[in-house]
Amino acid sequence: GEDGATVFLDGFALAEWLRDSHPQDFARLARCAVPFTFTDSAGRRYAARSPVLRTAADGALTGLRCNHRSLGAVDFDAAETALWYEAYLTFMLAADAPERQLSVVLRPGDIAIFDNERILHGRRPFIAAAERLLKGCYADRDALRATLARLDQACDGSSRSR
Repeated sequence: GEDGATVFLDGFALAEWLRDSHPQDFARLARCAVPFTFTDSAGRRYAARSPVLRTAADGALTGLRCNHRSLGAVDFDAAETALWYEAYLTFMLAADAPERQLSVVLRPGDIAIFDNERILHGRRPFIAAAERLLKGCYADRDALRATLARLDQACDGSSRSR
């Protein structure tokens, strides 16, 4: 098939643009945790609640959670919900600007490796029918942190010295 380009953009750069040009929107997307849910083909359901923009105590950006397919219904009062969606729309329309995007047509054998909590990504549609094989491999920070915590407990804290 033709086109089907993979599109990447630096979500941290986009978030910093939002912080500079729309500080109230940045604050709202960083403050308000919203539901994300996903059910896999085996029927297992995964759910989390997180702000779209995650920040540390000092305000530094630490990650993004941005996925239309798994974003649940925002459940604030009507006024806050309207303001949240306005902020989200400002962020997503800015993400759609071609000058912020890197488009790459992947060929058989190509590998794309990126930080899923920093890089926003998607794919343009194929112009004609195309066969496609995509294998995903994910290193999840939450799972890694949980594993490290279990190992730390199992080693009675001795892993901290490494």
